[in-house]
This record gives sequence, C-alpha cells and structure tokens, in this order.
Amino acid sequence: MFHAKMSITILSILSILGAVSIAPTAAATVAVDQAPTPFNIIDSSPLWADSGQTYHACNVVNVTAGNVSLKVEILDATGNVIGTSGATLVTLPPGTVQETAATGYTGFAHCRVTVNGTPSNIRANLTVFHWTGTYYDSLATAEVR
Repeated sequence: MFHAKMSITILSILSILGAVSIAPTAAATVAVDQAPTPFNIIDSSPLWADSGQTYHACNVVNVTAGNVSLKVEILDATGNVIGTSGATLVTLPPGTVQETAATGYTGFAHCRVTVNGTPSNIRANLTVFHWTGTYYDSLATAEVR
C-alpha cells in the first residue's frame, strides 16, 4: 500500500511539473495565434438582383483625410466572388469612392470590404440598381458594417 500511495504522489508531482513546463509554451502559441491584424473585414446583408434587369454594386467612400487601403468583393450566396476590386488592396484617397459591380448574376449576394486599418475610416453599402432606359434607379440598399 505504501508503494501505491507513493506512485500516485510521484505521478501527481510529475504531472504538475509537466504542466508548468508546457503552460508557457502553450500560452505563447495562443498569444501569437490571437495577435491583432491590421486587416478588418466588414460585410453587408445580402440583397437580390435579377440578371438583365438589375445588378449588385458595392460603393465605398473614404471619410478620412488620409489614404485608405482596402479590397472590395461581392460574394454570391455560396461565398463565390462574383465581383472584385482586384487581387490586391487598392488605395482610396480622401473623399473618393470605389465602386465594384457584379453584373450578369441572379440571386442573393453581399458586399465584403477588407480594410487595412480601422473600418470607421470608410462608409460602404451594397445597392441593387436597375437601368430604366434613361437612368439608374436604386431598388435596395444594405449598409456594410
């Protein structure tokens, strides 16, 4: 019986020592995994457009006094990119607008904006436009946030 108690005590001490030596490494790994990134992703609610009648357009404006780097994408209901501002970030000067459109698609889609920095530097929306033959009419709008 003495040996059984001693074995349990030794195992307990070894497990505590093992936890102490592993814990800092695990904590460091978690800290690296959760390191803040300069990129923030914001999305709109989905809106419906009918190919040939209407189309999706995501409009983003820089509301700061400095340049903002961002990427605009329009994604269909399954997450496929159907419209993009490009493969890399674009620089949006102060007070200017970036419009990204997805024409020829019928269904629900939403706008995703990836901002290098804080999302409060921009205002954005997804709008469904209809060409009347004379002018573009906006049928629905969803705020990107």
